Amino acid sequence: MREIPWTRGEEPTFFETDFWHNWHNGLAKLFIASVVVLYMTDGILPGTTIPERFRWLSEDYRAFCKSAGFTPFLLELTKDTFGYESYKKAPLGSWNKAVVSTHLMLYLDNLSARRVLGKTEDQLLLNVASSLISVMKVDVFAVIIIVVVIIMVVLVVVVVVVAALLVAVAVISTLYSEGFWIPAELGRKLGQGMVRFLVYYQAYMMLWEAQHGEWIRSLLAYHIAMQ
Repeated sequence: MREIPWTRGEEPTFFETDFWHNWHNGLAKLFIASVVVLYMTDGILPGTTIPERFRWLSEDYRAFCKSAGFTPFLLELTKDTFGYESYKKAPLGSWNKAVVSTHLMLYLDNLSARRVLGKTEDQLLLNVASSLISVMKVDVFAVIIIVVVIIMVVLVVVVVVVAALLVAVAVISTLYSEGFWIPAELGRKLGQGMVRFLVYYQAYMMLWEAQHGEWIRSLLAYHIAMQ
């Protein structure tokens, strides 16, 4: 580390990672798959067996995409889609198209409103659904790129899992409503919003930059999709 050209005290400048690919084609596969498996809880989805619930999920997902005007890349949602073998093994999404992550996150918001709120007494699931729905009222195009790279332990705390989803959508919608430069105070709020749930490096970057001027660079300024 001593030979690497970086300024001590300015650690957030060392890495400026491409969070778009890190999330959509990276940790989103773990994150979304975890939420889907959690929603396989008895009483949330129709069906008495896991295969029946996945069949219902596929039909419901296609109906959602049609009503939302999406052309789904995936037509069937199966155990293989989410790497769901058992509750003892962490699930993992198998898709390679980033847009699938976007569609599934929007679908989970819709599903929460219909199947979780008022349908269960599980306080964790209720917190998940209400938090998700309260924030995900944003333009579809603002959600195309999801910002937050999440480091999480799968299936440990339900609230953390889907609370991270609401943060992702809230932050990215704000980023896309702003320009290249963002007021430092807004950047501070965005960074604090991410830190509220998980310690994440790029949240630290925004908080750090907000201390050094009236304007900070948007996280979108240095991800690969801008090239």
